[in-house]
Amino acid sequence: MKNAVALIDGEHYPPVIKHAIQEISKREELNFTAGLLLGGTEKIKSREDLEQIGIPVFPLQDLREDLRRYLSELKPEIVIDLSDEPVIGYKERFMIASVVLQEGMVYKGADFVFTPPTFHDVIGDKPSATILGTGKRIGKTAISSAVSKTLKSVGFNPVVVAMGRGGPPEPELLHGDSEPLDAETLLRYSDAGRHAASDHFENALMSRVTSIGCRRCGGGLAGETYVSNVLEGAQLAAGLKNDFILFDGSGAAIPPIKTQMKLLVLSAAQPLEYFESYMGPYRIRLADVAIITMAEEPLADDRKITAVETILREINPDLELITTYFRTAPVTADDFSGKTAVLATTAPAVMGDKIKSYLEEQQGVTVTGISFALSNRPRLHEDLTSFTGGKKPDVIFVELKAAAIDVVVNFARDQGIRIAFVNNIPVNRDGTDFYKQLGSIFKSRFR
Repeated sequence: MKNAVALIDGEHYPPVIKHAIQEISKREELNFTAGLLLGGTEKIKSREDLEQIGIPVFPLQDLREDLRRYLSELKPEIVIDLSDEPVIGYKERFMIASVVLQEGMVYKGADFVFTPPTFHDVIGDKPSATILGTGKRIGKTAISSAVSKTLKSVGFNPVVVAMGRGGPPEPELLHGDSEPLDAETLLRYSDAGRHAASDHFENALMSRVTSIGCRRCGGGLAGETYVSNVLEGAQLAAGLKNDFILFDGSGAAIPPIKTQMKLLVLSAAQPLEYFESYMGPYRIRLADVAIITMAEEPLADDRKITAVETILREINPDLELITTYFRTAPVTADDFSGKTAVLATTAPAVMGDKIKSYLEEQQGVTVTGISFALSNRPRLHEDLTSFTGGKKPDVIFVELKAAAIDVVVNFARDQGIRIAFVNNIPVNRDGTDFYKQLGSIFKSRFR
């Protein structure tokens, strides 16, 4: 029989709770070792009332902290929720789920079940880390590229295992430090049916590291994927000579591999409820480092950024925080001075003025158009056509994402326009060096 803990409230009479525990014990073959009183005083007023339930009952003063403490001590395999409104509502239930899953336990109520994601132990003692996110379009892959560069700068030779919706049917190995990954090569891959803008191509190109591409389909509330081949990708990575394995999540989906360190990427532009509610607290508690992206106006003002940082520290006081924004820059060191350029990006349209100013200032180009529709193929093609309807630009800057290859590179080739890939570089909001700060974290943990 599995050991269980019951979550109860004072809005149910003790005999009702006792009967429910007995019925569930028989029906689901559970051994209830304790009950946790979440609150409510209408029908439970004294210690004598609690004793009628027939198992030890511990009242919780601070729901989040006391729940974590008792679960850590009692170590049940499953937590059965017998509470109800008005003591426990939707928000509280998600908070409870975050704590229970963090402890690696099943959380079950009358009509729901939350199971903790499975993390496979397949890479042994090789240094490793996971990058997970709170959603899509928050700059996670750009951060992954920056992490790879940081690992190289502190003496590691990393391999990145990336998973995505457009990943290959079998794990695909790319030697980014030696393979040609120019526009023509990627276009040939695309013409052959490969998704040449998948995350492992981006990691290989932007950081010039070894990368392994995997696919996944579906994503659960706690980050579990319905189907993926990441386990096979991890096994492939474990057999390589690389001395650090970095796993790159997909959207809010988490790679199902046990690693020694977790870095959470979140955007200051996301709603606060993404962090303090739903499964945000679960992801925050999993993390050792939180990297806040897009921390600048007009995406987020000072008040919003401070609120995000405060929530993170309240939920996980041990987190190391790095607050950043992005700046767009070409991958190569080519001279673009005096050129006219257009850009295809997944960045929010409200960032257009800042992106344009930065490119013009840093690269000496004149930006004549920006398409923010890199993930919208029909609109992207319309934008490119309108940008080149008069005088053609000298170069098209493009992120290696979404329709970068099959639409943008194809279009540029047909029009005889030069292609230059760009990356989004994290910049620390407080003026310190992102790479040095992250490098110090890695050296303190792994060296």
